[in-house]
Amino acid sequence: MNNQSAKNLFIYISSALLINGISLLTTPIFTRVLSLRDYGILSIYQTWVGVFAVFIGFQVSGSISTARIHFLPEKFQRFLKSIFVLSLICFFLISFFVIIFKEPLANLFELEISLIPYMLIQAFGVSSATFFVVYTIQTKQPKKNMLFALIITILSVTLGLFLIFKLEDNKYMGRVIGNTISYLGVIIFVYYKFIYQIKEKIKIKDWLYSIPLALPLILHLISNLIVGQSDRIFITKILSYEDAAIYSVAYVIGSLGLFIGEATNNVWSPWYFDNTKKGDNIIINKASKFYIFMMSLIFGILMLSAPEILYLMAPKEYMVGAKSLILIVVSVYFQFLYRFPLAFEQYSIN
Repeated sequence: MNNQSAKNLFIYISSALLINGISLLTTPIFTRVLSLRDYGILSIYQTWVGVFAVFIGFQVSGSISTARIHFLPEKFQRFLKSIFVLSLICFFLISFFVIIFKEPLANLFELEISLIPYMLIQAFGVSSATFFVVYTIQTKQPKKNMLFALIITILSVTLGLFLIFKLEDNKYMGRVIGNTISYLGVIIFVYYKFIYQIKEKIKIKDWLYSIPLALPLILHLISNLIVGQSDRIFITKILSYEDAAIYSVAYVIGSLGLFIGEATNNVWSPWYFDNTKKGDNIIINKASKFYIFMMSLIFGILMLSAPEILYLMAPKEYMVGAKSLILIVVSVYFQFLYRFPLAFEQYSIN
């Protein structure tokens, strides 16, 4: 790995931890300013945001990496505009039906009805943020990636804390509103960059290229969410918001290895696509073995240190969650192994 690649790796890891690992980075703060119940409600809300973020934007960002390889640069820009328009259409359609059936859905989701509009906006904001992040990764713009992650993190955390201290009851709403405002800003920014600034007309054939890639990815990510997020929903239904809060904090710490894996994938993915296109299979095989070995080592270290991390990051009420940490780390490690071949499947349009 040359110096530039090492520098990019550090920037991508930092920015990915800011965006994907924001729940981990802010855990020491919000576990101390929110009650167990408020943190539990917030964790269930964020779980459903994650679920809707998978399909509310039709997961069109999943086709950007292959389009960069298969499209000429000028057609690639038009492609970005076309698929983000498709994402917007999907957002409005899903939001329309969710708002119509918001009462039964709120009961099913264990959420207050008032949270449904916030959930929809934040979910599409997360989808839009993913769109921009994938674009900066595939076009190798690590500094823009880092700046984008910093702005989202600082804005959402600052607004969330400010509103939490302003509210007397239902303090979790401070975090919800802060996130919604931040991601509404993301939606406006991504709309401006990829729809307003790109003057070419959209092409339906770009949708036809993106859809076969997006649909399997939606199923892939939904299956990951079922594995990784459904447990806290069941805990809430069977036990309480307080128990869901304890488990959520433990799961966030147990998922640290996956956050690192997703961050390093930001460098691995474009490198893999470029070298696969060149046919450098021997180099790819050697790098794959080293990558998996290093990630296995990280997960092993995390397994040994997770209880101490929990002690540092949360008040004593959460310590009962330490009993589940080893099982969580092991399960998350297998999630990482399951996701690893995804780059090959995307390149093969398979």
